[in-house]
Amino acid sequence: MPRPPISDIESISSSDLWGSDASDVSDTELDFPGHAKFAPPPRRRRTQLTVEVVSQKEYRKAAKTLQLAFSDDPYTTYLTKPAKDEATRTKIDTALYEAGVYTSMMSGVVLAIRDPQEFEPGHEDPEAPFWAVACFVDTTKPGSAWVDFFYDTKLKWLCNKRVYKRLYHEQLPLLDNARIEIMGDPEDQDEDTPKCWYLADLGTTAAARGKGCARQLLEYMYDHYIDPQEATCYLESSHPRNRPIYEKLGFTFVKMIFVGNPNCKHDDLRICTCEKTLTMDIMVRGVGGEKWYWDK
Repeated sequence: MPRPPISDIESISSSDLWGSDASDVSDTELDFPGHAKFAPPPRRRRTQLTVEVVSQKEYRKAAKTLQLAFSDDPYTTYLTKPAKDEATRTKIDTALYEAGVYTSMMSGVVLAIRDPQEFEPGHEDPEAPFWAVACFVDTTKPGSAWVDFFYDTKLKWLCNKRVYKRLYHEQLPLLDNARIEIMGDPEDQDEDTPKCWYLADLGTTAAARGKGCARQLLEYMYDHYIDPQEATCYLESSHPRNRPIYEKLGFTFVKMIFVGNPNCKHDDLRICTCEKTLTMDIMVRGVGGEKWYWDK
C-alpha cells in the first residue's frame, strides 16, 4: 500500500530528546570566596511523561498533533504549495496526516504522550492534540486497501494536478526507492534479514518542546517493539541539525537525498534543473542500537 508522502521528522532540539529541566546543582547553599552565601532557586519539577499506544478512535487527534507540529515545516509546505489557496492546503494536509496515522495503525503502531492536564478532572478535551506523536510502520506488513481507497479518492478531489503529481508521482516514489535501495525490498528478503521498522513521523507540539518527549517515544518503541524483535529502524529527517541528535540515540547517517526546491516551477522533478535546496538525511538504527553499515 502506498504511504502518503507526508513530512517525516519534526524539527527537534536536544532538549526535546533529553529534557531541559535537569540540573546537577543541589538545592543547598553555595559559598563562593568573597561573596555572600546564597541559595539557588529551587529545581523545577520534572513533568511525568507517560507513553501510550494510540487507539483507532483517536487517530484524528494524533493527526491533528502532527499537523500542528509540522505547520511551518519547509518540506510539508513544499508538498502542497501548488494548491489553489490556503484553505485547500490545510484540507490536504489534514487528509495526508489522517491517512498517515491510520496507515501506521494498520501496519504498525502509533505512540503518543498526552498533555498531563488531560488527566485532571474537568480538563478532558477530546479535541485537544496530544503533546507528541510518533508513527512507526512495520515494513513487512501490508496496509489497508480501504484506507488507500478512501484517502486516495479524497486527495484526488482536493488536489489539483500539480499537487497530486508532486505527492504521488514525485515524492512517494523518491522516498520509497531510497528506502528499498538502502534496506532492500521486504518482499525479496530471506528470514535471516532483520525486520525493519520505519519511523514515518515524529512530532511535538509547541507546549511540549523541551520536555524530552521525543526521547521517551523512541525509547518506548525500542524497549517494547524494535529491540525484542531484533529489528532495525529507518528514518528520513528533513532537518540536518537533527543528525547529531539521532546519532546519540543509536542511528547511523547513511546518505543525503535531494527532494526538491520550493521555488521550482517545473511540474516534474525529474526534469527540474533548479538547485534542490530541500534535503533528507537517511539514517538507520542497527539491531540493539549497534552501528549500522550499508552493504552497497
